[in-house]
Amino acid sequence: MSELSFGVFKKLFEGSLSKEDYSAQFPHLIVQLYKSKPLTDKMRFTISDGNHVLQAIYSKEGPSPPDPYSVIKISEYDIFKMEGGRPVVCFNKWELVRPETEKIGNAEPYNRIAGEATTNDNGHKSQSPAPEQQQAPRAQPKPASRPVSSGKPHSNIIPIEALSPYSNTWTIRAKVTMKGDVRKFQTKRGEGQLFNVHLQDETGEIRATGFGDAVDMFYSRFQEGSVYYISRCSVTLAKKQFSNLTNEYELRFEQDSIIEKSDEALEIRPNYTFKPLDKLTEVNNNEFTDVIAVIKEVGDMQHITSRSGRDFDKRELQLVDSSQTAVQCTFWGKSAAQFSASPGSVIALKGVKVGDFGGRTLSVGATTGVAINPDIPEGHQLKGWFDSNGKDQSFSKIKVESNADREPPTLIAKAKQDHLGVAESGDFFTIRASLAYINAKNPLTYLACPNCRKKLTEQTAQEPNTYHCEKCGSDFTDPNYQYAFSFTMADMTDRIWLMSFSVADRLLGLSPEEFAKQTDNDSDKQSQILANVQYNEFLIRVKAQQEEFQDEKRVRYRAVAVYPVNYAQQAMRLAEFCEKY
Repeated sequence: MSELSFGVFKKLFEGSLSKEDYSAQFPHLIVQLYKSKPLTDKMRFTISDGNHVLQAIYSKEGPSPPDPYSVIKISEYDIFKMEGGRPVVCFNKWELVRPETEKIGNAEPYNRIAGEATTNDNGHKSQSPAPEQQQAPRAQPKPASRPVSSGKPHSNIIPIEALSPYSNTWTIRAKVTMKGDVRKFQTKRGEGQLFNVHLQDETGEIRATGFGDAVDMFYSRFQEGSVYYISRCSVTLAKKQFSNLTNEYELRFEQDSIIEKSDEALEIRPNYTFKPLDKLTEVNNNEFTDVIAVIKEVGDMQHITSRSGRDFDKRELQLVDSSQTAVQCTFWGKSAAQFSASPGSVIALKGVKVGDFGGRTLSVGATTGVAINPDIPEGHQLKGWFDSNGKDQSFSKIKVESNADREPPTLIAKAKQDHLGVAESGDFFTIRASLAYINAKNPLTYLACPNCRKKLTEQTAQEPNTYHCEKCGSDFTDPNYQYAFSFTMADMTDRIWLMSFSVADRLLGLSPEEFAKQTDNDSDKQSQILANVQYNEFLIRVKAQQEEFQDEKRVRYRAVAVYPVNYAQQAMRLAEFCEKY
């Protein structure tokens, strides 16, 4: 038993040591592992110091835990007090000292921290012991609403980095760094609503979401820059497709959640991790990053209509930085309409989405943090560079190889075998195949509305050469042409039917206008063009999406990008593959 850090738990939790003090006095803990239990992406340990037993959380993915009763050495740890003063040790590193087959000593559960209620230098609170008597549990009613501030002292305050689904009673004190708009959505049960806020304290950030009634109860209470005490929320795994924060968890507001405004300031700066514009190639498509740059150009606001018929406002900016790189950044919706910064201003974007259209682009979403001329060193340095000589420099756009070039092609038979496209959000993959057939039973082009791309109808004889859009209600005398046809691609394993719209010019080698003019009332010319491209080999980026028609579900495939095959590059990739074996 002497090999264990006997009685160390009591010294840690009932003493008045700060984190720096106890880390120096106890750099590591020698404990006995009683049992372990896997959580979602952590591991819960039950450990003993020979005198007391408590719960511990191993917060990193690592080797499998040793057998029960093994003696281990814990380091890189911190201590927290959870529900009712329940002590918990969180650690990032452990190593096996020796295996054991039975318990060492007669350790007892350490369920509650004794002592007067004091606050240590590290911010953890000790609590007075509960009276030694049994009390009947009381049900907590769900109030219709709670006051913004109760003025009561707050216990069990823990840092954001300590939040996890196994935490029960807790309170965090955090600043709202982002408050999103209320968003509406449709479900089978009708219309729903939600909102998001980003919360930050000295240790980290977390996203919190309110659905349905929680929007009406809590949305108006939050204000960006204000500090709040928050408790009684559900802690769930973060939905990374909707969040640009690195926290593995997120909060969900419930009907009995408590939100109380704090009168004390919380001096924290946004936790930026800036990526220079020329390094955006290191960020994958549809991932989030932080960027700081100078606004070179501000475009006019545009009104557009998507293929699904939804209307959007957008505004495009050109951003530059000292790497002499220029990137297009798009604002949407309210942020586009309300944008007022002028060229030459510094802009910091937190959690901006990276796209790969034409190299690299940026897209500002509802949860992106936007700061104009931020008072941070990086902002002052960038402003000085631009004002001195940056504004007179030339800038180049990022050029990267396509997804089709970067990833190995998928065999058509394998894509079907793996049921790509069945997932609700669909699937993307790349094929290398030959153009086997183009369905030319119907016209390959149509007259399209310049605004919404819907098919135009020709007006009556009283208005010759005039075309009308039923959706927009507008008339046009010089409409656009768009491709719309299906075709078959084949490789050595199978063939696949694809729909093509705006990328079909890569297949035929002609723009829709050129194709329409050359083949107008000339079927022989059309046949010649199609014959010239038949059996040509292409790399095609495919989106597979399951659709339902007349109660029948089937996967449809659409070509979203078409590239010629770079045989030299493909040969190099094949050689790299062969070198691995």
